[in-house]
Amino acid sequence: MQTKELASPLDLIKSSLQIYFKKENLLYLTKIALLYFLVNIPAGVILVSLGITSLSLEKLANGSLENYLTLFSSSVPSILLLIATAVFVLVIILSLWYQVISIKAVAMVVKGERLAIRQILKLAWGRVWKFSVTSLFMGLMVLVGLVLLVIPGIVFAVWFSFAIYIVVTENVGAIDALRKSKALVSG
Repeated sequence: MQTKELASPLDLIKSSLQIYFKKENLLYLTKIALLYFLVNIPAGVILVSLGITSLSLEKLANGSLENYLTLFSSSVPSILLLIATAVFVLVIILSLWYQVISIKAVAMVVKGERLAIRQILKLAWGRVWKFSVTSLFMGLMVLVGLVLLVIPGIVFAVWFSFAIYIVVTENVGAIDALRKSKALVSG
């Protein structure tokens, strides 16, 4: 079996920058990055607005516990909490989706390929669940390893460091991705 010599960190950085700063790659990846801001800025504004509204309601109570309890027994705070929770859950789902989009877009650019934005959105959406499950498994295994003793947690973190990338780029399940990641890291 022929082994390939690893590139130096400096060579890897130079190669990455050359790929990234090609005009078409830069434009493509910038469009992908803008998606994140187009979704999260409005969601952030909504969450901040709800927080300000909640603080305003608290001020209306004039610091009196009795007024505060009366005010918050109304349905307005419940609705605000429900809206805030819905927006928060939506932001989490969209953030996971965006992570998958980013990983897939960068992987494709490195290969010299590109998909239309709609295509990459659709492709990434189909992998969000596997990505989430893999991230959860990975996190739990590292946490258990850290709780048992610190060293196993560090070993698990290193072993499974590539699992989320494998799930997205190779479209495999969580367990297969964890196995492949461990095999990559083990040599």
